[in-house]
Amino acid sequence: MTHNGNVSSSTQDICQVFSEKFASIFTDERLSDDHARLAASYVPHSGQTMCRSDINPEMFFRASSRLKSSYNPGPDGIPLAFLKTHLDSLLSPLLHVFQRSVDVGVFPSCWKLAHMFPVHEKGNKQDVGNYRGIASLSAVAKLFELVVMEPFLDHCI
Repeated sequence: MTHNGNVSSSTQDICQVFSEKFASIFTDERLSDDHARLAASYVPHSGQTMCRSDINPEMFFRASSRLKSSYNPGPDGIPLAFLKTHLDSLLSPLLHVFQRSVDVGVFPSCWKLAHMFPVHEKGNKQDVGNYRGIASLSAVAKLFELVVMEPFLDHCI
């Protein structure tokens, strides 16, 4: 594989080159409170507030129906197909964890992990620059996103 004129041939070196390429796209910049307030000042405010909503089993089943049935696990080692098939058994503990996360306003850091995979887009397959990264996320994090997104969307509509 080549990148910026450098040639890599070992698996470890090739992985390092892809890692550097994908990492160069992102920054770890954080907005200051002043910048966040400035950005928020441009958002029209309707005067309505959103009340905290309790997560219920129906929200889980609606969200799980929107998940793809992939058998490839993410960083949590759980394939989406397994999560969907066994949701009845997992409902009680997941309901507790999801509600606790919403109540304290903390998204568990282990759900923020992802596996990155290079996907060829065009051109020479030996050129790292011709690849884009695809992130494989945790199955539980995907379900959480769909469960909590529903009340937010309902509030916005």
